[in-house]
Amino acid sequence: MAENGKSPKKPIYKRIWFWILVIALLAFVGDKLRGISSNTQEETKVTATSSSSSSSTEESSTSSSTSSSSSTAESTTAESSTTVVSSFNPVDTSDATIESIATYDDYLTMYQLIVNEYLSNYEAAMAQYGLTDATTFQSMRDGVEEGIAQQKQAYGAMRKSPIVGKSDLVQFLKDYRDELNAYVAQMSSALQ
Repeated sequence: MAENGKSPKKPIYKRIWFWILVIALLAFVGDKLRGISSNTQEETKVTATSSSSSSSTEESSTSSSTSSSSSTAESTTAESSTTVVSSFNPVDTSDATIESIATYDDYLTMYQLIVNEYLSNYEAAMAQYGLTDATTFQSMRDGVEEGIAQQKQAYGAMRKSPIVGKSDLVQFLKDYRDELNAYVAQMSSALQ
């Protein structure tokens, strides 16, 4: 007991509600990363399907005419293996920046920026109430980095390819950004 009759306050990391918030946050971020992973696998299948259909188009054109098929095959192959050199370096998560993505690598970069911005905003909101734990937030950032590295590995050489279904990915990024911002606002208002 302290001299004024009150017991000393427990550190924030020893309170049960803090750990409940941390677990909920990790579950939320983990769920979103799993959603990204399934989207990546679906897009890889779509790209592989379009590549195989262009290969079958090449084969049919080869059987019909040798001279015209060689030029068609070269142009089809050039289209399917086109890589886009992108100098995408976003500094914000505005709609215009999200809409400017061109490759899967740009998409992953934008996704990472959105999550990092969310973690920074969340940490700042919790700091207002003395609820920050640098170790916890760093472990969350490390988890995001690891998830992005896995996504980049899953995309492989396709990372430099133009995005198939860009509008869907752009909409996903916008919705995800808005959900995370709403979550931070909700947590801030709940703690007031």
